[in-house]
This record gives sequence, structure tokens and C-alpha cells, in this order.
Amino acid sequence: VAVPKELGGGGYGLDTICRAQAMLARHCANTALAIAMHHHNVLSLAWRWRTGVQGTESLLSRVVEEGLLLATSGTMDQSRVDVKAVPTEGGFVVNGRKGLVSGAPGVDLIGTVAAMGSGPGRQLVSVYIPMKDPGVEVLPTWDGMGMRGSGSNAVQITDVFVPTENVVGLRGWGKPAVRRSDDPNLDDLDIPRFSPGLYFALPVIASVYLGIAGGTRDRALAAVLGTRKDDDPGTERLAGVMTQELRTAWWALEGVIRATNDASIVEDNQFTTTMLGKR
Repeated sequence: VAVPKELGGGGYGLDTICRAQAMLARHCANTALAIAMHHHNVLSLAWRWRTGVQGTESLLSRVVEEGLLLATSGTMDQSRVDVKAVPTEGGFVVNGRKGLVSGAPGVDLIGTVAAMGSGPGRQLVSVYIPMKDPGVEVLPTWDGMGMRGSGSNAVQITDVFVPTENVVGLRGWGKPAVRRSDDPNLDDLDIPRFSPGLYFALPVIASVYLGIAGGTRDRALAAVLGTRKDDDPGTERLAGVMTQELRTAWWALEGVIRATNDASIVEDNQFTTTMLGKR
């Protein structure tokens, strides 16, 4: 649904995806959380495609034609990337470990940032790792109470070959930020401050939790309706507080969605907007 129409998809944007996620979460929170990882990957790839990043068209087309499911585990601090990529004929050999990869047991590809080289000359590349490779192991680390069904396991990646068609391109968009570090290898290293995927991921994931909250509110009110607590002032106040907090949260999310567009993704101010909305 988020693949551009030009590539065979539905062409739907962030607003529609978030509302669909919230509706799904009212009925199956685990499914909504797992598929959120796919949706924000596709939204991010679609943005990159619109901005001319190489390698995105092929991946987006395969999502439509092959029904690929994507997952990811974000890299917030790009100065300390825990996945390494070594160029080889036809692609890269990738090693590392990713934590909290929601949907890992059922997806086809895991997207991650990988570092090539070290020190000031290193580069970051976005790779999509085939889950069927024998070097990929889903570790049984996830036991998140009611969210067990989301499959948010850790994934170990050992000497996995990633073909060129699964490589999105070298990091080079947005305004680079110089990070000063005690590590001499990181001094004056130009690193894009924030991944564009962040600006799609947080609203999509937040919509899942708001969908869960909305469903919980409705069930709570239904459980009280017709009982002796129905007309109790304390119960009425609690119902009002629940409704007010849920509505306010949606207003915040809608504000973030409205502020998130192709032009804003590369602006520093979008990070502030997104994180204020998240809080």
C-alpha cells in the first residue's frame, strides 16, 4: 500500500498508513506492530526513490511483484554502527547483530545500516539482508509479555552475502553533522545526523500504540455500561480523562504527520518536531 503507484503499489502516504495501523492494532496488536516495521521501511524507501537514491526502485518493485516483507532494527547513533560490510564481487559480506527486529521470524529481508571501513574514511551503506541465508540466525530473546507475537527477536548475522540489488546506496542525504568523540578515529567524521527512516518509523509505530489504547478504552467503557458504576461520578471522570488523553495524543500524532513531508525530512528541525510529538 505504501509503494508508489508508478512502481505498481497503492501510493498511500504516512497519514493513511498510520490510520490503517491504528485500526489493525485495535484487533491484533502483535500483527500491527510487526507490519509497522515493513510499512515504515517502504515509506522510507519511497522517499529515497523520489529523491533519486539508487537501488530503491528495484526493491520497491520487488515488494509488489514478489510480496517481500521487510523488517529493520534502527541505528540511532550512526557513529557506532554495529554491523560491518566488506565489498566483494556482486555485493557485500555483512557481519553483526541487530536487536529488537520486530517480525523477524516471518520477514524476507532485514534492513540495516552497515559500516564500510573505519576511521575518517569509512562510509555507511543501507543493506537489506536475506533472512533465508544460512548465516542469519533469529535468536530466541523476545519474551515481551503480551507482545510475544510480534517476534521482536535479536538477529545474528554471520558472513552473509548481500547482493547489489539489496543495497540502497551510500549515505549522503541531508545535512551532515560532525560528531566530536574521544575516539580519534571518529574525530571530524561527517555523519548524517539522523536516518530518514526515523521520521516515518516513529509516527507509524506510535499509531499502533494509539490504536491499542483506543481499543482498550472502548472495551473498558463497554464493560461498565449498564452496571451500577454507569452513573458513578468517579467513573464518568475516568472515562473523560481517558478520552481526553487519547484525543490529545492523536492531535500530537496528526501534527507530526502534517509536518513530515519530502522537504522536511532533510531539515534539522524535523528531528525536534518528531521527538516532541513522540514524547
